[in-house]
Amino acid sequence: MDDPNSSRPAKYISMFIMLIIALSVVNFIVGTEVTPRCAWVSLGSAPDEVAYECGESRLSDSGVSADVLHTLETVCIMVFTVEYVLRILTCTTAMPLGRFLRAPMNVTGSADTLGLGLEFRV
Repeated sequence: MDDPNSSRPAKYISMFIMLIIALSVVNFIVGTEVTPRCAWVSLGSAPDEVAYECGESRLSDSGVSADVLHTLETVCIMVFTVEYVLRILTCTTAMPLGRFLRAPMNVTGSADTLGLGLEFRV
């Protein structure tokens, strides 16, 4: 799974994981993007007593989009977790498990997996 050039399925898996990473990054950016919320606000009972006011909020604070963004984030984390577990299960062919778990990129993967468990418990 580490070498996309080793086989055609490895190449497709690598491309899929890269797509999920890009989707996760875009999801994070969209979910934290501050957008102005502007609307006409009535200041009194007369029809001409109105003002145009703007306030800032995040897209992820709104109803339906927040659910979509959260679901997308959960799916991405689940894919990353499955990929990490598969890497752990197959790592012993290339190196001992302890060395695999101490590698910098795999420490990051275990932190992500731990974050998923903490997120579901909260």
